[in-house]
Amino acid sequence: MSLADLKEYGYTADDILAAKASTFSFTTTFFKNPNDPNVRMQDLSTGEAWAPYKPQIRLYNLIDFGYDIAYNKFKPEIPAEIVVMVWPRQYGKTEACSSAAASLAIRYPNSNIGIISAGDAAAKDFIKRIIKFIEYSPFSGMIQRERVDRIELTNGSVIMSLPTSEKAIRGKSFRWVFVDEAAIIDDEAVDAWIMPTVRTAGAFRQWKTPSIILLSTPHGAKGRFYDYYVSGLEKREIGCRSCELRRPVNSPEFLKIQFHPRVMAKIPPCPKCGGNDFEYIPNGIITVTLDPWNHPTRTTEELQAELDIRGNTAIAKQELLGEIIQDESGVFMREWLENCIDMNLLNVVSPSKDHRYVMGVDFGKIHDATVMSIGHMEDSTVIMDYMFYMSTQGGIEYNEIRYKVLSLVDIFRPSHLALDATGMGNPIVEQIDYDIRDLQTIGIAGRFKQNGGMVEYHIKKNPYVYTKILNNKTNQLGFIFDYNSKADLIDNLSNLFQRRLIRIPNEYTHDHIRILWKELINFGYDYSPSNRIIYGTQRDHDDTVIAVALMAWGLREIPWYHVSAELMGEDEFVL
Repeated sequence: MSLADLKEYGYTADDILAAKASTFSFTTTFFKNPNDPNVRMQDLSTGEAWAPYKPQIRLYNLIDFGYDIAYNKFKPEIPAEIVVMVWPRQYGKTEACSSAAASLAIRYPNSNIGIISAGDAAAKDFIKRIIKFIEYSPFSGMIQRERVDRIELTNGSVIMSLPTSEKAIRGKSFRWVFVDEAAIIDDEAVDAWIMPTVRTAGAFRQWKTPSIILLSTPHGAKGRFYDYYVSGLEKREIGCRSCELRRPVNSPEFLKIQFHPRVMAKIPPCPKCGGNDFEYIPNGIITVTLDPWNHPTRTTEELQAELDIRGNTAIAKQELLGEIIQDESGVFMREWLENCIDMNLLNVVSPSKDHRYVMGVDFGKIHDATVMSIGHMEDSTVIMDYMFYMSTQGGIEYNEIRYKVLSLVDIFRPSHLALDATGMGNPIVEQIDYDIRDLQTIGIAGRFKQNGGMVEYHIKKNPYVYTKILNNKTNQLGFIFDYNSKADLIDNLSNLFQRRLIRIPNEYTHDHIRILWKELINFGYDYSPSNRIIYGTQRDHDDTVIAVALMAWGLREIPWYHVSAELMGEDEFVL
């Protein structure tokens, strides 16, 4: 299609130049509304022009420029390769992807574009919608070949619509890939099959604009879609539109502020200019949460009426409002966690001599983390003061764990330790008991490997440490997990959250606290053949959950017997 050809249809040179510059201009200049029954092929005078909704325009701008130039002042300092858009049901998601893919394929010759759907039927429906956009435009003659799952254009561009299967996706190479209903696609498919498709030819590699667009109605607080969604929120900055001062959302001045995914939180005036006009600035990942009450075709009253008819259930809110809800198999409801937030808890090392502390520790294996959780009681409420998360990916020496545990013992002087003594934890618990006695009398010294070098440490003698190790069995130090003891431990923690008898930091306070929130929300259960509850059936880790549960159990436990450790062998434990 040449410039002269387009002029024959009445388009001006300015129209064409603007259309080349942006997806929004292109689609509104050349495309027809695919839902208009009056539009006719080969007759561009029929039917109404394509008029995208604001969310659809926002998607166009994010693809073209890496941020929404229509509404945002700031361009991200860290370009984003991934766009995560949370769409309520029936909000124009299919038309947004289809029109964008059609526009990009026409504007950028030799582009491979992937549309990945949860099922084969949905994938084919996407191709039909893309074809309709192109056929009812001046570029209908560019369709060289079409199949149920593929469109080839005369400029060398190809659009493929693929179901979520390894055979269909693996080995493909795309400039842009749209992942529809990404929330219900398996983690393995996203990480191992989809993400690599843009590694060499993606738009991000060429222009530093997004290559991967994940769109979905939510499907609970789990999976890679949710992970990217949360990561995008965490990486945001706050930008002052008056003086252009930028500050991360995790700045110390914001520690007590609960930021909303979409609406700007109430924050203090800008320290530079005193203004109160702010916007969120994405970095690395762009997270977009649409306003469900600003629906393009339905009034607030109509939306509320449908919610009422469907009983205002969590599932209804997820579908109609795009709310991310707790999975049905979850033990800890987000509402419970939010009711237990204490904005004065900042996950910092700040012990008080007026508190009796207990530390819970879950020792990690090769693929798990080692987590330490410290808290105290106020009246009948458990207060979680501090958590430290040690990743053990690739293995970690016991001496590094030993150093961190004993450092915290030295600082907080907990009355008791509630330590995971199951499996590999058993000899470690015995070693720590021995180390505590050394800490009281001669101090602790050692070294461990870190980043290819050796780190040496020394903790001075502290005669004021009177820490004891709790046990739930009469013949072994520490907490031994079995069918009944794990159920009792989790039931106790669940009861504390449900009755608001535990206080925890806001999830945005610290990276380690965000991990805790994620693992609490994802922590699952199932039923055994004998109809007994089995906890911890989720695919994700639960190391932080166990550490907090041990701490809470230790604070409420009255030790009534003591076990002495008989340490044998060298200190050479490796997790």
